[in-house]
Amino acid sequence: MKKAKIEHSLEDFLELNLFSNTKERLLEFIQTLLRKNCKPFFIFTPNAEQITLTFENPNFKRYLQQADLLIPDGFSLILASFLLSILGKSNRIKQRVAGIDLAQDLIKICEANNQDVLILGGRDYQLLTGSSSQIQNFVNLWKLSKNLFWTPISNDINYSDQKDENNIIRILNKVKPAVILVALGAPTQEKWSLEHKQLLSESGVKIVMVVGGAFDIILGRLKRAPLAMRRCGLEWLFRLVQEPWRWKRQLRLLKFWYYLLFKS
Repeated sequence: MKKAKIEHSLEDFLELNLFSNTKERLLEFIQTLLRKNCKPFFIFTPNAEQITLTFENPNFKRYLQQADLLIPDGFSLILASFLLSILGKSNRIKQRVAGIDLAQDLIKICEANNQDVLILGGRDYQLLTGSSSQIQNFVNLWKLSKNLFWTPISNDINYSDQKDENNIIRILNKVKPAVILVALGAPTQEKWSLEHKQLLSESGVKIVMVVGGAFDIILGRLKRAPLAMRRCGLEWLFRLVQEPWRWKRQLRLLKFWYYLLFKS
């Protein structure tokens, strides 16, 4: 599937073009990208909470609009697009593409292709897997599995430290990742990705995807919601039980429906 065909699989949703096709079709396209020499392809993963943030933070909306692809990472987006389609305001988004699932698929595809993946951001991931090992002569670089590497970086990207930047350059030159997974949380991860577009291009990175806290679940720090809860759109509730401090963030779900009804 060529990039032109990806563009035919988009639906306008509150001034954002969201991917509207199957995950299988997306994976076909991704495998094509990984076989080519190309500039980095940026995949961002908005959910209802982040869509709400676009109404309150115009800069974040611009970040999302600069992505090559936005996948609908949230049941609420699918439900909302269905309601808007009934009202004749947009077409229905075909299905949810969960960011956590896509990140795992990317790692598997790269492993099959003998390509490496680098996670940027997150915390203490080296403690969550028994097979991790620190790369010699690198202060903050660990190998978590056969083709998966991790380095922590500061979430405060407004503070530019040349030493940190130089360390990232050294790590990119060492790992030469085909895929970068940025785990800094929104909107920091989107901003970081776009601001480092030239560096990532010069380093030969093919795909850049933001993943938020997905690896807290993938590596076992948190449990993922049972499949039945995911299908019912209650994944947020399962996570809230594990991290009660998130309750203020979950209030954005109410704001999401307000903006949908009165601002769309």
